[in-house]
Amino acid sequence: MSRTTLRVLSFLGILAAGGAALFFFTHFERVEEEVEAGYQGAARSNPFFAAERLFTRLGAPGHTLATGPAILPPADHALLLLSPARSISAGQFEKILAWVRQGGRLLVALDAAPSLDPTFQHWHLQTTEPSESAESSEVLEVPLRDGTKARVEILPGRRLAPGKKESQVAIPSQRGGFAFLRYGEGAGSVTFLADASFLTNEEIGHRDHAALAWALVRAGGEAPKGVWIAVRDEVPTLAQLLVLHAWMALASGGLLIAAWLWASGARFGPLVPDPPRDRRSLLEHVEASGDFLWRTGRGGELVQGARQALLHRIDVREPGWNRLPQNELVQRLAAATRLPAARVDRALYGAMTAPPDLVHALQTLETLRRSL
Repeated sequence: MSRTTLRVLSFLGILAAGGAALFFFTHFERVEEEVEAGYQGAARSNPFFAAERLFTRLGAPGHTLATGPAILPPADHALLLLSPARSISAGQFEKILAWVRQGGRLLVALDAAPSLDPTFQHWHLQTTEPSESAESSEVLEVPLRDGTKARVEILPGRRLAPGKKESQVAIPSQRGGFAFLRYGEGAGSVTFLADASFLTNEEIGHRDHAALAWALVRAGGEAPKGVWIAVRDEVPTLAQLLVLHAWMALASGGLLIAAWLWASGARFGPLVPDPPRDRRSLLEHVEASGDFLWRTGRGGELVQGARQALLHRIDVREPGWNRLPQNELVQRLAAATRLPAARVDRALYGAMTAPPDLVHALQTLETLRRSL
């Protein structure tokens, strides 16, 4: 490519880039848009944080419990049980009931299984199932202490049915049953809520929800000294979360592990049977070892080992013999074992040129070692 052609292409590229930039800035403009990012901080994890702040500003310091009411507040406080999955034992309920009788104000929201809740059982409360047509929320007017009425919006769903005891306050629902019921118990009171969604961060600022929330914790009397809110009964463990939300994945993983174990066991096959007790004699092993060493050109190692063992035995039994000349040592060994001197000399110092030489030398050396 020539230099002139390169310059032309570069000019055209710059011209195209400039045209594209001009088109972009003349046809588009920068616009700021608000995006809902949701709640931040404590309000993100606590759905009743706004209610807690409301009670605090009205003179009743709010406190949200991370777990269920393991420790009850003072009797001049209000306690809100709002967890939809409560599991209050009989012992816990007896403590709560004693606290109410001392002057405590208890607010209990309808949970997922009211028939198992000892709080509902004590007052013999039942629930009414919603009709199929009741798919929208309803707005109720709840009379307050000062003669005004608070408009509250509650979601469609089950409503309360009063039990045998006579209630102090009963706010009926337009679709049957009751939205709120209050019972006296000793010096305190218990208020049941068919729906507590109007207390959440999203709803407490709508209509007259804040005014109704404050009226409920006052329970027709003076303002409480504080309000404790039990958002959840207990912090779920990792195992509980997995069983609740990932049970299908756990079941699939268990099946995969079982299949892998089954396949691995089938691949490995049956257990190897115990070897038979019949064994070759030691002499056969020695002969086979010697034959192998001889065939691999290492027969001299066997003879050299036997000679070293004999010299060590001589050094132990006859310490002075190792310093004797070769002929004299041969003569003394021959006299001591009554073997021919030539045989002893060949075993100690002779060369191994054939398998018979190796066998005879080893036999002679072993005989000499045992005779000393």
